[in-house]
Amino acid sequence: MKNYLVIATIILFVGKALPLSTGINTGNIGVDMNLYGRIKLFQPDTAGLLNLYGLSILVGTSPSTVYNYWLDAGIQDSTRTFYDSAASLPGLYGAFNNSLSNLPPNVLIKTYVTALDGSSNVLIKYVIINKESSIINALPGLEIISQIDGYEGFDTVKYIDSLKVIDIYKQNHLGFKLFSGNLKSITSFEYFDGYENDSSYYQWMTHDTLDAQYNSGPDGPVTITSQDFQNINPGDSITVYYGMALGSSFSEVNIGLDSALARYNNYLTTVLKGNESFSPLSYKLNQNYPNPFNPSTIISFSIPVQEKVSLKVYNILGMEISTLLNGVQTVGNHSIRFDAKNLPSGIYFYELRTGNFRDVRKMILLK
Repeated sequence: MKNYLVIATIILFVGKALPLSTGINTGNIGVDMNLYGRIKLFQPDTAGLLNLYGLSILVGTSPSTVYNYWLDAGIQDSTRTFYDSAASLPGLYGAFNNSLSNLPPNVLIKTYVTALDGSSNVLIKYVIINKESSIINALPGLEIISQIDGYEGFDTVKYIDSLKVIDIYKQNHLGFKLFSGNLKSITSFEYFDGYENDSSYYQWMTHDTLDAQYNSGPDGPVTITSQDFQNINPGDSITVYYGMALGSSFSEVNIGLDSALARYNNYLTTVLKGNESFSPLSYKLNQNYPNPFNPSTIISFSIPVQEKVSLKVYNILGMEISTLLNGVQTVGNHSIRFDAKNLPSGIYFYELRTGNFRDVRKMILLK
């Protein structure tokens, strides 16, 4: 086992009383996660310059119900380190619930952060588990509070659409990339006291525009992302993977994200709590939600390899109504909204095709 310095520190956070954090160092960066799931990034180690003040998961289910770090996060499993000797991956693990507020959505968030020795990038895995008694239509996202080069303010947030990368920089560059789906919204704003409330989070998460650039002022940026809605049955879960990389240039960051992506593809079965192994994702086409629907519904599916995917909708006569997807999709869980506002009520079918899989399900439009 390689020697990684494990550090426990007491840090004062706004809104949280002295939470304990646990960290790992790779030799180039230090990463820590506190007891409520907030992730920080330092250079060259956890005693060095702060480049990421905080990264945390968001889960929205309505305009007034958004799970967030500041208002909801409580402790399910205390943050700790783990090491997967088979994959040579040190990491951090913690599990977080909504016990601070006990307000919906009632979700359990399992978080895994892994990094290779000598690297400047990490792979982050969020498992979002529905603890409600009924199905939820979940909107996953991130809250990113950057502090590039160790001081607040004047960070530039840029989205490079051709590479699907968020680049935040002054001199250093900090990059993020969603591996397990497609970003639908990115927006940034100047940090201000009291921005943390459910309705504001939901508005930012449903901004539905990929803002190309934001130049922050002296208080620094807060960046909010989101992806597709995904329905989660009671007790079931969805998984979200992000890569994060630090470098002195965007080129270095992009190389680091490619390295994290390679680990995502190679270690889907090993980026886990302790030394457990998860089976690779299987092909699955889920029942649309809601069903019956009017006028829109969410169709979700899972694929175990990156490949070309076709998702089409047909009427009861077998005539193609809409092509929702026809292109290469990444490994993992995906969802897409089908809008039938111009279609009559009736029975429709949706078909998922890949090179190795085909499935068809029925849905009902009821106006």
